[in-house]
Amino acid sequence: MEQIKVGFKLFEITNEVVTNPLKGKIVISKDKRYELYHFDSEEDFSSFISKYKTFRKYHISVPKIVAKSKKDLVAVREHFDVSTCLVLLANNQIDEKIIEKLFDMYRIARTYKFDLDYMPENYVFDGKKLYYLGLDIIKKNEKYSLENYGMFYWIYSKEGCKHLSEKGFETPKNKLNDAEAKKAVVLWVVKYW
Repeated sequence: MEQIKVGFKLFEITNEVVTNPLKGKIVISKDKRYELYHFDSEEDFSSFISKYKTFRKYHISVPKIVAKSKKDLVAVREHFDVSTCLVLLANNQIDEKIIEKLFDMYRIARTYKFDLDYMPENYVFDGKKLYYLGLDIIKKNEKYSLENYGMFYWIYSKEGCKHLSEKGFETPKNKLNDAEAKKAVVLWVVKYW
């Protein structure tokens, strides 16, 4: 198996591909799986590291970077062998604990006047913590806030069902009409915001 050394750590490269949100490969070190990312430029690498530091600074849970090399333009971060929240939504497995954690993350972002990419494929839940896989730090915008925009992609609303279909999932049979979707979002906002 091919190997790569990043910093002081040696990783075995697998053929498994990661696509959330960057394209990378699964690598293994000491029987633990990680995600390896190659960057096209020093600017891309520095942007990735800078965003990671920003998320950590503001206590947004993100996969930990375990090794990096500016010289080789590579970074290795934790990998979670769990489904993204989009897959959970497609399988009707989004529970209240996930939504509560999403609003906790949203509260932090709003306190510091930014938003995240609230699409469910940008999140994984390991049973205890919700992790943001995305790389976007978006200037605070009421139109695209969690309660005005993002939450509609976490339920079987018109937007959520269309998104699931575009990502290759079957459209749920229990689709909500506009009034039901708005009510569901309002109830979550009242409960968790």
